[in-house]
Amino acid sequence: MPRVIAPVLTFAALILGQTTGSVEGTVVDRVTGAGIPGASITFYIRTQAVFAEATTDASGDFRIFGMKPGSYEVRFEKEGYRPGNRIPAKPYIVGESPSPVRIRLEMTRLVSLSGRVVDSEGNPMSQGEVKIVDGITVPVAADGTFVMKDLEPGSYSLAAVPRAIAAPEGARVPVITYSPERIVIRGDADVSSVEVRLLTAEVYRVSGVVLDETGNPKAGAEVQLLPKIQTGARVATMGQIITMVGPGPSTGPVEARVVSGEDGSFAFPAIRSGEWQLAAVSRGNIDAANFNDTVRSGAVDVVVGNRNVGNLQIRLAASFKVTGTVDWGDFPKQRVDIMVSSVGRQSVFPGLPRIDPDGTVSLGVAPARKSLILPLAGPGYYPVSVLLGGQEVLGKPVDLFPGATFRVAYRAANGSVHGTVENGSGATVLLIPDNVLTMGFGRMVTCKADGTFDMNGVPPGEYYAAAVVQFQQSPGADTFSALLPRIAAIGTRVSVGQTAASVELKLNPSVE
Repeated sequence: MPRVIAPVLTFAALILGQTTGSVEGTVVDRVTGAGIPGASITFYIRTQAVFAEATTDASGDFRIFGMKPGSYEVRFEKEGYRPGNRIPAKPYIVGESPSPVRIRLEMTRLVSLSGRVVDSEGNPMSQGEVKIVDGITVPVAADGTFVMKDLEPGSYSLAAVPRAIAAPEGARVPVITYSPERIVIRGDADVSSVEVRLLTAEVYRVSGVVLDETGNPKAGAEVQLLPKIQTGARVATMGQIITMVGPGPSTGPVEARVVSGEDGSFAFPAIRSGEWQLAAVSRGNIDAANFNDTVRSGAVDVVVGNRNVGNLQIRLAASFKVTGTVDWGDFPKQRVDIMVSSVGRQSVFPGLPRIDPDGTVSLGVAPARKSLILPLAGPGYYPVSVLLGGQEVLGKPVDLFPGATFRVAYRAANGSVHGTVENGSGATVLLIPDNVLTMGFGRMVTCKADGTFDMNGVPPGEYYAAAVVQFQQSPGADTFSALLPRIAAIGTRVSVGQTAASVELKLNPSVE
């Protein structure tokens, strides 16, 4: 039987016939659907000192009786799990009817990933680290083993990073090595026995100096080494809106970091051949009121061939402002988000812009980097054009300069997608644009208890729709981008125009 702690009814209250309410429900594993025993549940009224608690039984069920009528929120937890969906969503009106409020709470089991790193001859890597790209980093033990804990289900790219050491010019040494395939974590069991075998490459020294705005050496600046790459469609999510930018030049994950010395000098001792970007940043005290004004950054591109590269200069500068205007056409004016992002992985949405009452947008831009002007879509509207100097640059990298101006045109999105997923209560439905060359906008919604879903204000175009049980609540940009081909493979094509589109979807256990 569940443990129940609820407000106690006094004898006087019973005599007066005070109305009470009740709640019953289940806590389940989001991946397997199995009930989770021993989860702690707390219902509370935020504005009052009223709460009721329970612990789930062996089947994951709980019941709470004698609750004071009111509008409740819920908190639920268990060690080793992360709380997820609440079905239906809050608030929960208790005592409104004689029937108990029914609720389904979903949690995600956190799992561990373990394995070892070996060199090209099968010997363990004894010094270095293993990291999830854009995620956590753990050290490698003396026997080459590693353990990563508390990971959510998903698809991860793993990298083994040997300790950087000075090497003669052109020497062949172990280098950072990525797992040949993304590591899939289902969420129903720990993942072990992952092996990463280090690659070797001829390496060269890359060195230079960081200079401040006056041309003097700058000490204490962080310098990052990033490979230059070509990417497919890039993805980011904000709430229900999925924003996609078409393929183009970008930078890969940070492969190494150093800090400039007292004389502003820096060096990467062992870099393999290829095209790279060196990005430097200097910051003041993060607790200072004017912290943002202290940030200075700069970047330089370099090609490493078959010899050392030296005497590079990275000049730091403050960010500068560019301005834009918004053309809404016949659509009512909205509060819209327009971002400027440096080309690469470091900032997809670097911050909210300032939007003046006259529709002018003022944006901060990092110096010395290609940038993307990213107008975001919202319910019922989407961008169709960005003009910079009379040229169309929607979804294209551009060089910006102080005082540059641009113009964004928005149009109404009157399309909608409605449908049903068989046995789809709580499932995630993804709507992904097909063949994005510049920018495209999809949706991510949760099915209702009866398996139905609604997406309103969708831009016209061709899409893939897919319903999945297991999906990360906030997938990283790399993870989402890697999943796009799989979503298309399991998805159903949907054409969205100015009227409603209807679709019936099959439930997939995962998109991995």
